[in-house]
Amino acid sequence: MIFVSGIFLYAVSAMHIEWTPLHEPGSGGRLTSIAVSPYDGNHVMLGGDMLGIGVSFDKGDSWLPTFGLPSWEIGDFTFHPENPDIVWAATMSGPCKSTDKGVTWASKRNGMPDIAGYHYSVPLQKILFDPSDVNRRLAFGGSHRHWHESDDAPEFGAIWESTGSGETWGYVTTLGGTRYNGKNIMNATFAGLSSDTLWAAVYGDGVYISTNGGGSWSKRHNGLAFVNPAWVESHPSNSRIAWLAMDNYLPQGASELLPGRIYTTTDAGENWSSVSSGLPNIVTGTDKNRTARYEIVRVAQTNPDILFTSNTSWPEAGLFLSLNGANSWSETALSVEKAYVSGPSMEFACFDPNDDNVIFAANASYVLRTTDGGGTWTDATSYIPDGKTNWRGRGFSGLVAKKYRFHPTNPAISALTAMDHGNFWLSTDTMHTWRWGGENFPNFGGGNDIAFAGDNTVYVNLGQSSSFKGIAKSSDLGLTWSILDGNGLPQTSGSGSKSSSVFALADNPGRVWAVVNQTLYYSSNGGGSWQTAFNSAKVNVLEASSPTSPVLYLGTDNGLYKGGSSGNFNRISGGPAEVTNCAPDPRHPDTVYVCAWRKNDGGLWRYDGSTWEQLRDDEYIRSAAVHPEDESILVYTTDDHPYHDVSYATGVYFSENYGQTWTQENTGLA
Repeated sequence: MIFVSGIFLYAVSAMHIEWTPLHEPGSGGRLTSIAVSPYDGNHVMLGGDMLGIGVSFDKGDSWLPTFGLPSWEIGDFTFHPENPDIVWAATMSGPCKSTDKGVTWASKRNGMPDIAGYHYSVPLQKILFDPSDVNRRLAFGGSHRHWHESDDAPEFGAIWESTGSGETWGYVTTLGGTRYNGKNIMNATFAGLSSDTLWAAVYGDGVYISTNGGGSWSKRHNGLAFVNPAWVESHPSNSRIAWLAMDNYLPQGASELLPGRIYTTTDAGENWSSVSSGLPNIVTGTDKNRTARYEIVRVAQTNPDILFTSNTSWPEAGLFLSLNGANSWSETALSVEKAYVSGPSMEFACFDPNDDNVIFAANASYVLRTTDGGGTWTDATSYIPDGKTNWRGRGFSGLVAKKYRFHPTNPAISALTAMDHGNFWLSTDTMHTWRWGGENFPNFGGGNDIAFAGDNTVYVNLGQSSSFKGIAKSSDLGLTWSILDGNGLPQTSGSGSKSSSVFALADNPGRVWAVVNQTLYYSSNGGGSWQTAFNSAKVNVLEASSPTSPVLYLGTDNGLYKGGSSGNFNRISGGPAEVTNCAPDPRHPDTVYVCAWRKNDGGLWRYDGSTWEQLRDDEYIRSAAVHPEDESILVYTTDDHPYHDVSYATGVYFSENYGQTWTQENTGLA
């Protein structure tokens, strides 16, 4: 028997679970960094927003999970200048080191502030090795992703130094303000081969230079129209030449943004000049995503005349190359099949240090790769095995997955939902390949729950945060869709409407329930019209005991409610005060397991029809499942928000004796 949770598959065999990726396509969350080893062009590191690190040893054809990170919001990578096995990663939880080419990691923050329980104490974007002293390195506080730029990250702008190979660190200074009140260092680099001169791009504050190895810093702004630098890139051998990628900027009191630009200096920042010929210059009011912006500029280490950048605004987004030191730019052809429909707004990029024909570029949804200098590009996160329509991921997902459901009568069919561009992925071949949405399916906005009914009917509850995007309905197994809202449901244009569950009867696709804005709605005509079915408490989740003739359970802010497909929900007294998730026993529908995630009375609870019992006292238990053929076998998962130094989630737990004893089963989980 197999279970599925989130995005990984595991097999049950005598108290042991081993997890392997499902190879769902693309990223769907947000990628934050990419780097190619200077020792081996096949060795590539990929960082993610809350997604950890992926490593490839075949130039991005496949990605492996990595292990040991304290948390998963990743900055940039740095390869050791002498040892090809050692890689450093800057993370929101401080510096991490790998001695096996990036597969396993250990935190290295001795001398930095104590680990914080409720915020990131040492957010880092970049770690640099001193070119003249392999034992000395500097770490720079910030996030190119802008993650927690203004709150819960008190060491933004801080610079740290280690003279003992990164085993201990000491505070040096803070850029853009005073300590605990600095600005975001978007990236930093030594200038050319110099061990004395460094550059730092500080968002909203300017370009800084140090001429004494990082001990003191000054601004160099002459010639810049404004100071919103997103990336500073040094010439590989000339310390006086650098390039700057500038995000767009809204002056105080202005009604229109100033567009981003690429700038260069040839005199160590004494003067800057725009080198943006051939780049988009679009301006559309105050929307940052609709006005030209440049968040990355990279130079080929083997030929400094070759540079790469990307316009990341939605209009005129694209990839641009210069073959003459940034004096002029041309857009690269981009006839590439990729799993996501999102445009080529690439926020991160790198050249292979030894091959200027190889470029990787990453954004919120996928990684692009060229091996012929931009002539052709491929999706380095997904591919089409049969060359037709269905996609398969290369091993690094990045989805912030919300729900997984199997078809009630055909186990070869299943689907998952995820936030942002992850939305909805459907497999009809036992999870080997995947189809994203379909005609008329919204391409952004996040997916929540899934309901299969009949042979070909699918419902998906759409939206995230406080934005309801409607109920997507398909009658042809996800090929085409209609969006259901209004007619008794909240309108999709309304704000403050939070969506979660959806359920339909397997033998009667016209009967469907949905939770929107913490209210349960019911339709008897396939979503044509809706009526309120329950609003006596705020509903967090709806779960059913079986696909047909089910017992329905509502987890609410006022405990657990039970009802049938005819309605009439009644509160079950006792148990946790608020129920955030529940899992009915399929063979014994009066028995249900409930979770109260991050609540004072949280943990895993069981109600057997008459009595409550708390099986586990752990407020980070997020979800549970009961084996559909053996009620003695239980699984629960733990989860934690990624907003602080060390995650309190501890993985997956498994019981074969009704929850009397448990084993932790994390083998293979990143």
